[in-house]
Amino acid sequence: MNITDEQVRDPLEAAARSLRTIAEQAGRGEYLKDMIQVCGYANSRATVAEKALAARVAGSVPEGLAERIESAIQRIKDGHACMRVPADATDPDLVLAEVLAWIKGQKAPFWVKPATARAGVDAAVLAELELATTKFPTWPTDPLHALAVLGEEFGELGKAVLQSVYEPHKVKPGEVRAEAVQTAAMALRFLMSLDAYVYAPGEQHQQGGGNG
Repeated sequence: MNITDEQVRDPLEAAARSLRTIAEQAGRGEYLKDMIQVCGYANSRATVAEKALAARVAGSVPEGLAERIESAIQRIKDGHACMRVPADATDPDLVLAEVLAWIKGQKAPFWVKPATARAGVDAAVLAELELATTKFPTWPTDPLHALAVLGEEFGELGKAVLQSVYEPHKVKPGEVRAEAVQTAAMALRFLMSLDAYVYAPGEQHQQGGGNG
């Protein structure tokens, strides 16, 4: 064998390369023609090992690193690659430092926070936001009307929480979370249109005795 376990740090990679070498040697040897099945098996095992190695390497990439790299590249293209105060995780110098630490097998930089439950919450809210804007692409220009839409969702959340406390038999599993996600999505929609709102009083009419 030209490659040994000592030469390759990862035992999975060593196994893949060794199996591939065995298969190649078996295929070249005239006296091994009757061993074609062994050759095929060795190749198939090598393929499995290589795929497992590739999957493991792909899974080791720090979460969100690809997105941060893309953001850093875009900032460079836009001419905003200089260091900022306060710093941001997508600053090119910080992204490159993170990549360098990952390549060297060093501990992630202090500004790279580990994945938490927030990641799942963010994904759920953004998915709900996408669903809502696709189903109902328009949004009120009147801020009070928009606030009423948000208030309706908050009311549904309040109802789910109250029933969970006092009438749990009326609440489906996960209903509070679902309503909270919908409320958060509507809050984002409200924020998205801050620059589009027309802050003007609506028409009003008299009630009761006007001149008395």
